[in-house]
Amino acid sequence: MKKVYFPQHGGALTEQNLVQDLVDEQIKLYGTDVYYIPRTMLRDKTLGEVIHSEYNQAYMIEMLFINVEGFGSPSEFISQFGVRITDEIKFVLSRRRWQQSLVPSLGLTIEQRPNEGDLIYYPLTGNAYEIKFVERELPFYQLGSLYYFEITAEIYEQGSDEFDTGIKEIDAIEAQQTFVTSLELSAPRVTATMTGSVVGGTLDNMVITAGGSGYKTAPLITISDPPDVAGGDIPATATCTVLNGAVNAFTITTSGSGYTTPPTITVAPPEVSVDFQAREYIVGGNFQNQGGDRIWAAQGDGKIYVEHAASFDPIFATTTLVKYFFWNFEDLRLKYRYTYTGETPTTTKGEFYYDAANNRYCINAYEATTTSGNRAQLFDLSTNVIGEVSGWNGGTLTLNMMNKTGDFLDGDLIRGVDSNALYTLGSFTTLDNPNSDYDQNKALETGGDEILDWGEGNPFGEYGNFTGSF
Repeated sequence: MKKVYFPQHGGALTEQNLVQDLVDEQIKLYGTDVYYIPRTMLRDKTLGEVIHSEYNQAYMIEMLFINVEGFGSPSEFISQFGVRITDEIKFVLSRRRWQQSLVPSLGLTIEQRPNEGDLIYYPLTGNAYEIKFVERELPFYQLGSLYYFEITAEIYEQGSDEFDTGIKEIDAIEAQQTFVTSLELSAPRVTATMTGSVVGGTLDNMVITAGGSGYKTAPLITISDPPDVAGGDIPATATCTVLNGAVNAFTITTSGSGYTTPPTITVAPPEVSVDFQAREYIVGGNFQNQGGDRIWAAQGDGKIYVEHAASFDPIFATTTLVKYFFWNFEDLRLKYRYTYTGETPTTTKGEFYYDAANNRYCINAYEATTTSGNRAQLFDLSTNVIGEVSGWNGGTLTLNMMNKTGDFLDGDLIRGVDSNALYTLGSFTTLDNPNSDYDQNKALETGGDEILDWGEGNPFGEYGNFTGSF
């Protein structure tokens, strides 16, 4: 019998809207608010392979949990990679609500629908679920239209992914589940010293006998008075500058008069070391802030243009063009270490060059963006080590760091980009973490050396290992 009022295909728009209204109402009545978290992929500069993912945005929207019988079974099993938990969950999401709430804001790989690989944070369980499949045609064109998505997701397994959504509960996933390196630090606070010389009763010159360490701002310089200040002698004054935590230069602002012997010059001690901020970026080794509040603009093609900041820019060597720099943008997706390659144009992701014709830097970002801003900072690094703070104990001077790139050296300076906290790294080994009760890397490798053949005749590996026991 022909369906007169509700035809199977090609229904009237009013009928389709009625069904959509009913679907939206049911989801709002019986569903719950969740966070949709789009995935941003950081790709290898050469092959374009995904290195790790970032989740920097979260959008609240209502979804209906339809897995009322509980998680699928079997969901826990032991594989060659250890215990895996693959609890499965299904959501229903209104197409119209998706279009109204999310689509305009997202730069999705596949437009107009939820994407596999994105996350859903479900407050009821306090877990994130990774989207594995999106059913887009269920039921099949009822009244000639589609009204909802059925999303199948599994519990998210954290690897090296970064979370910077600004929502505390979601961002905590990274710190709780990612690989964390513990560093034992010490506070490098050494007071600088200076001497002076007198010519014709005035302070003629000063010499920095020790630059000190641990200075975050220029210290106060105190110069002793000449013998007869009451009679008209004028005390000398001076200021100084700091580079990489040490006093590196001075300026005699007043030469004074009436000095018969060189005055005593006293430099104020470094400030008490400050605490690292939660989730701030840290760098290893010395670095110099080459200026902030730079104007930057993106063209949506993966290229970002940053204005040249004149005297605040580094003096690039002509013999060694490859240097490490850390760009800090308003757009957190662009918070990576980039490599400077000179003035020759390059299109390699993660590299940038100076566009002399337009007096700007051209940065090849890992991900395209269309945003712009006035808060881009450039940090000139002496090493290629960058990480993110996951925890800090100021009492024991223990820093927990995640998302580390590069390699530490014993005695490196560890500096917070935002807090400007400055400490010295003590003895460090990548094979043995003294702050973990479960770290047995060194013991396992030592035991492996007694089993595996590390001789030159071994066809499956190179001679030697990471412990140095060749």
